[in-house]
Amino acid sequence: MKKIITSMMMLSASFLAFGQGVVIKDTLHNNITETVYHVSLLPNSYADNEFLVLNTNSTSGSYKVRRTILFMDSMDSTQFCWGGSCYGYSTDISSFNQGIPSGDSVTFAQGGMHIHFVSGPSSIVRKVHYKIYNTNTSTSLADTTGFTIQYNPTSAGVNELKADGGISYVFPNPASGNATIKYDISANSKKAKIVFYDMLGKEVKEINLNDKQGVAKVATDDLFAGVYFYSLLVDDKIISTKKFVVTH
Repeated sequence: MKKIITSMMMLSASFLAFGQGVVIKDTLHNNITETVYHVSLLPNSYADNEFLVLNTNSTSGSYKVRRTILFMDSMDSTQFCWGGSCYGYSTDISSFNQGIPSGDSVTFAQGGMHIHFVSGPSSIVRKVHYKIYNTNTSTSLADTTGFTIQYNPTSAGVNELKADGGISYVFPNPASGNATIKYDISANSKKAKIVFYDMLGKEVKEINLNDKQGVAKVATDDLFAGVYFYSLLVDDKIISTKKFVVTH
């Protein structure tokens, strides 16, 4: 009996360790696994969030993402990216797997998770759950974890623009064709542009902004595959800089 109890305890411990083999972190490397991640969101606005996924198992895994919309308004829309592809509102399970070696992690630039949420005019709390699971798993206790994003309505918060203006993350990211960047600049500004740089800091592209607010279209067919940075310059002053990835 003692051997049986000991064996059961060891088996349960192995299942528990296996089930907790995926760790999710935000861009500040805070562990948000199995938690509610809060995001402040203005009405008629958007939020972009990227997450790092770490495989702490002793073996490599091939992972998919399942999205479950817990509550959102009919005027809202959302999209998530995983495994190098992005999925709109009508798709809840990623088509492609993302391989993660044992002890390794995957960022968004490497095919990891990016979530884009657009809010309608309603000031309500939105909730969306994301589950990450290993498709190689054949046991009853799958190698799976997840987290919930709660979008909290606010009149001012993390999405509030600076006095001189601001830009969004490029979408989609990674980009293999045309992409877009949302921008908003001060009414008092005289000139503005978005400038693109390669990893060595060399300017490779620029887009002049003629309107104070809008969406800039970015063609990537003249860029090599790789990592780039883009900056919003208002009256020759850098206001904000972000990163994006080009894949062909």
